[in-house]
Amino acid sequence: MVRVSKHNEKGSWGTYLGKVLDELNYLITTNSDKSAMQDLLNIQTQTINAVKKASVFIQSEIGKINNNDIETKALNSLVTYVDKNAELILVEELQKIIPNATFLTEENTIEQTQGEWQWIVDPLDGTTNFIHQIPVFGISVALKHNDEIVVGVVYEVNKNECFYASKNNGAFLNGSKIYVSETVTIADSLVATGFPYYDFGKAENYLNTLRFLMQNTRGIRRLGAASIDLCYVACGRFDAFRILTCTLGRCCWCIHCSGSWWYQY
Repeated sequence: MVRVSKHNEKGSWGTYLGKVLDELNYLITTNSDKSAMQDLLNIQTQTINAVKKASVFIQSEIGKINNNDIETKALNSLVTYVDKNAELILVEELQKIIPNATFLTEENTIEQTQGEWQWIVDPLDGTTNFIHQIPVFGISVALKHNDEIVVGVVYEVNKNECFYASKNNGAFLNGSKIYVSETVTIADSLVATGFPYYDFGKAENYLNTLRFLMQNTRGIRRLGAASIDLCYVACGRFDAFRILTCTLGRCCWCIHCSGSWWYQY
């Protein structure tokens, strides 16, 4: 609370009132920031609920895929009815949270447009793993406000691990705060990577990178789901994630959704 006396011996009224206004402005700004922070926490909670609903559907379909269910979008880029239906669930639930928000989704089940608020959705990161019943795949959802990611949720379906973060509110795994590894030397690092699967123009550069990492780190892992890789870096399981730009060409959804871990809100 600011108290204004009728007499100020140490300075002019202008100086004193200026300080009062500065303090009031600080209090207003602080309260505004707290309100915005709380709004993001509410959105984050609702987003987690939406993702969990889609996860229940994906879990129910594990092991039910046959060759007739698999479509090829591009070289080594596969999709099934599970991807599409999971995306429909997510879109329906996310529209309830921010009705005027636009979408950028991998399976194009809704019109792709830009807006002040935009949901970025990968309904099933690691589709090839899912098809082959390799238990590393997940759901990735991010919320972008203008050009800034403000909420990110990644749900690893097999282990029921929910990674989530929102601006200025911290990054968490199933309710526990997470931190990156404290490893400081490459020799002690376990490094995640992804392999090129459609653009092989820089394959030689990539093989050189792998050779260096094999000879100078504790080991290399390739899980097959970039969003999970990044979350594992965020919680300290991996010490680093190394990937060439050409490998990310079709991964903008999972990178946007899990990229918030790098900010360590």
